[in-house]
Amino acid sequence: MAIVYDAKTRLYHIKGKYKDENGKWKDYERFTGKKGFKGKKEAKKADEEFRKKMDKSLPDKLNSQLTVTDLWNLYEDDHRSLLKASTLQNDQDSLRVVEKIIPGFKDFKISTIKEKTIKSVMKHLDQEQYSLNYIKKIYTTLNKLFNYAVKKEHLEDSPMKHISMIKRPNEVKDEEIKYWTPEQFKKFITNIDDKQYYTLFNFLYFTGCRIGEALALTWKDIDFDRNTYSITKTCVQELKGIPYLITPPKTKNSVRKPKMPRLLVKILKDWYSVQSQMYNFKNDCFIFGLDRPKSESTVRKRFERYKNYFDGWVPADKIGTGTPCINSSITIIDGKIYNNEHGYRTIRECKTELTIVALSENENDKCHYKVSMCLPDINMHDLRHSHVSLLINEGANVQAIADRIGDTVNQVLKTYAHLFEKTEDELIEIIDNTFK
Repeated sequence: MAIVYDAKTRLYHIKGKYKDENGKWKDYERFTGKKGFKGKKEAKKADEEFRKKMDKSLPDKLNSQLTVTDLWNLYEDDHRSLLKASTLQNDQDSLRVVEKIIPGFKDFKISTIKEKTIKSVMKHLDQEQYSLNYIKKIYTTLNKLFNYAVKKEHLEDSPMKHISMIKRPNEVKDEEIKYWTPEQFKKFITNIDDKQYYTLFNFLYFTGCRIGEALALTWKDIDFDRNTYSITKTCVQELKGIPYLITPPKTKNSVRKPKMPRLLVKILKDWYSVQSQMYNFKNDCFIFGLDRPKSESTVRKRFERYKNYFDGWVPADKIGTGTPCINSSITIIDGKIYNNEHGYRTIRECKTELTIVALSENENDKCHYKVSMCLPDINMHDLRHSHVSLLINEGANVQAIADRIGDTVNQVLKTYAHLFEKTEDELIEIIDNTFK
């Protein structure tokens, strides 16, 4: 700060430096010319008032520069010790979805985000027919993030304040879960050519474990003497600055020590014999990974790849008398595609009948097969449902099922009610047949 005397006007004015909202020093010069002060004390008082005004307005200026990413970082730092890592991960996933809908959203200044911006996100999700549960997840994340901004005085009001959750009063709820029957799973698993993924997908199907629980397992959690595995933790990934985090499981019911069927024990032992020969192997290595767990996103991509399509080019002159067409069946034997008794080309070993779902030709006069096993479209978590449906259809006790998959009886009954109803119908039929 400096009090400067102007000899021409015989008045004092003030000049100095202050920090702006970006932390940079800026020069200021006030009350020059005819607007100066006759006395030095008066000029000094004006300078102090100006500085106080700048200091008071700085938080508002800082808030006006705060982006969605900045806000998330503040929120995450404040809640890291209060919320489970998986909860923060889910919130982060929701923000990624919004970023896909509105590119650049993460760099928006929060002071510029209006109600119409959020409404456009909700409208897009609704028009794309995402499930209400999925939309609610994103709605909840945005709501608590902007409420946090208001609580910390980064915003005066939340842009979510007058936005209600999407409703579909005329929608018929489809509560049927998706799953594969044993025959469908066999069709899928037979064609997996990677030993580790073969073991992982068998493990998920025959245990009903959540993917995070499976990825957190080490060989120390496997007891081959008793044929059991211990679930005491879960793996959370894609957190800020952290490749992965091993945390307690989803709920206290998730902690368990179930038994494994003989088939799965054999598959695990086979994988152990392979992995134990790898460099730096130890018994505390991750079963699905090694020194670090497999990436969950990579596992999901592999699952989609294995369940959907096989691609292969077949020379046109090898097709023979029969011309391939969409929806025609082909068979792969010893790694070779057979179509209409003639043309073939090695793709990779497959031991099931496939169906051509797309066909094209290129300039080199070759046909491109895109073939599918035509399995029901399920996601990887549905392997858990497939496991439970298998147990229910075989008449397993509901408490035993709940204990095995780390859920409560109420949750099992709520999730799989329709399967139990089918089983009950079969029981009634038995009684009716007995007392004809």
